[in-house]
Amino acid sequence: MLEGLDLQKIENILVYNEHASLLVVSGVILIWTIYGAIWRLYLSPLSKFPGPKLAALTYWYEFYYDVMEPGGGLFLWELEKLHKRYDKLWRHVRSSDSTLAAGFTVDHDLHRLRRKAIDEFFTKQAIAKLESLMKDKTERLCERIKDVHHADGSYADGCINFTAAYLAVSMDVITTYALGFSYSLLDRPDFNNTDWKETIHSLMKSLNPISHLGGWTVKAVRALPKTISRNFLPDMYAMLAYKLWVQDVVRKVCSLEGIYSKSSDKSPCMMTALQDHPKLPPVERSLPRLSDEATILLVTGSETPAKVLAIIHYHILDKPSLYSRAREEIQTLMASSSTPNALPPLAKLEKLPYLAALLKEGLRLHSGIVGRTSRISPVEPLIFNDWYIPAGTPLSTSSYFLHYNPDIFPNP
Repeated sequence: MLEGLDLQKIENILVYNEHASLLVVSGVILIWTIYGAIWRLYLSPLSKFPGPKLAALTYWYEFYYDVMEPGGGLFLWELEKLHKRYDKLWRHVRSSDSTLAAGFTVDHDLHRLRRKAIDEFFTKQAIAKLESLMKDKTERLCERIKDVHHADGSYADGCINFTAAYLAVSMDVITTYALGFSYSLLDRPDFNNTDWKETIHSLMKSLNPISHLGGWTVKAVRALPKTISRNFLPDMYAMLAYKLWVQDVVRKVCSLEGIYSKSSDKSPCMMTALQDHPKLPPVERSLPRLSDEATILLVTGSETPAKVLAIIHYHILDKPSLYSRAREEIQTLMASSSTPNALPPLAKLEKLPYLAALLKEGLRLHSGIVGRTSRISPVEPLIFNDWYIPAGTPLSTSSYFLHYNPDIFPNP
């Protein structure tokens, strides 16, 4: 039956059809790209907003500063320059965040659900219940200081890195609160300074490529042999190792395995409470979800307060007048107490105006996590000065720009 067929002619037709299909696909992609560029630059409701045309055209503008520039994470400072050029509001195409943690959730309703569940653990009443824990850790730090600085004014061999010491305090508090078990960094000779600081540094560096390229980068690095990822992608490797460690800890905490199976360790903590939260659907109580939340909690609950305390400590030592005034205010409170040698309760310390001002100024100077997280108003449009922002538009800002705004804080 095949004797009458021209096989060469059939082969030519197939090759032609293959080439034609490639041309059609390429043409569709080209037309769609051109249409997308025209839409973003001229037809979109956001096209009138100020800003560089390249930033409005593609998210690779942000990617370049955050990933390609030496050092990485430099888009924040490019933003600062652009804010000066285009005032307080300007437009660019933003890449999406890729984590299941509440603070990085863009979707409005999902963010509200997750944020509401987390907020329960950080109300004033909830934090007040941690007072005894925080006092214990503070007293332990004071003991470590006395080991170096003797009562007669002499010093023992060695010194204390207070940035590391404060990191140990905050880490011991947040691990107890979030996981129900302290890692007792305060009891370690160097406060485990090097390991945890390097972990945080690697996490911050690896977040930039992940947030721009998406979660597939994590899967790709995970698929590589460990020797390759460890040697050629050390920050990503450290981040993955940390996430796997947190996931294993959360799994053990929620199932009461290993060291967490002891009867004395069965007191509720954030992870077990979230796992049993009556208002969260099952997917929000899954191990990946809780692990991502714990990953962010351990970093923000340790590094941020530690850096704030270190900044305050530095400025108090650098400006003796700050130290004298704060000390006098605290001594006056302690002298009026029935137990003048004991630490005053948190409720009374909060009412000291100068101490509160010092703490707030330290928080302002550090600014916490300065990276921007997007939020979306899904239904209602927003008005900023004379600008109409359509519903569904992702918006973001940085605490750094607010905390160092000279219109709000003169000579910031």
